[in-house]
Amino acid sequence: MDISQVKEFIQLTTEKRDLEDALRGIKDALDHLEKELIEQFIEDGVDHVRADGFTVYRQRTIYGGVE
Repeated sequence: MDISQVKEFIQLTTEKRDLEDALRGIKDALDHLEKELIEQFIEDGVDHVRADGFTVYRQRTIYGGVE
């Protein structure tokens, strides 16, 4: 058995776990910022803001159903 492949597998698995942890942290930060931005958009009466080549906007979703 080639132990170097086992070590590479372990290293990549560890790196994957670290990246997934970092991604969870980023998602949490984005969720927090989204809530704050929604409040600011409502208070300021704006629907969108452009910055750094991006447009950030509130999206209203209407749900309908039939019973």
